[in-house]
Order: sequence, then C-alpha cells, then structure tokens
Amino acid sequence: MKTKSSPPATIVTAGGVELARNVKIAADFRDRAVGLLGRTELDSDEGMLFEPGGSIHTLWMRMTIDVAFMDRELRVLKVSPAVRPWRMRFAPRGTHFTLELANGKLAACNLRVGEQLKIVPAGRGVAA
Repeated sequence: MKTKSSPPATIVTAGGVELARNVKIAADFRDRAVGLLGRTELDSDEGMLFEPGGSIHTLWMRMTIDVAFMDRELRVLKVSPAVRPWRMRFAPRGTHFTLELANGKLAACNLRVGEQLKIVPAGRGVAA
C-alpha cells in the first residue's frame, strides 16, 4: 500500500471524527520492526499505522499508548487503551491493520469496536 517514504496520512472515522492527522504508515520490515521505539511521547495528532498489522508489544518503549486493531476494510475489531510499557496486546483474528495512537486518544474520540475508519492520504481534505 505505502512505502517507507510515504508522507503521513490522516485517520478518521466514517463520521468524520479525526483520530490523528500525522500518521506514519509502517508498511516495510524496518518501519514495522522499529515502530515507536526511542520515542518518549506522541503528540495527540500523531500515530503509526502498521500494515500488515498484528499483535504488538511495548517492550523497551518509554510511553503509554492506545492501540486499535482493524480488518482489511478498516473496521475496528478491538481497542486497547492505555497500553503501558513492557506489555503485549494480541490481535484478534482477521486483523490487517494496527494503529498506535497517543495515550487517551481512543477515549477522547470515543472509538468503539465495529466502527469504520478511513485513511486520508496527505494533501487530501478530510471528507465525512
């Protein structure tokens, strides 16, 4: 889908609620392996989308994050708020994308299982 040099994208709900506008898409081995390691915080508009996505760990991370697991159609299968460092979260069957966001973002956006998300490429307006 995307390459390492892809500009950040915006992730929104089908209803137009913006989850993050500066989302890096990790679609190659290196970006998936490194993920958010080395970061001490995420701004509320930042995130990382893993494709293919799957289970995650926060080993060696220095911050708490929110995580959402989605299927191929970007329908939310599971939400894991406030995942602290040195924890694991297992992806449910059918996961194709995993989205890591700033701590508290899932609650702030009221993201729920079953909700439909959209990826808006950089440079395009967000339309509901």
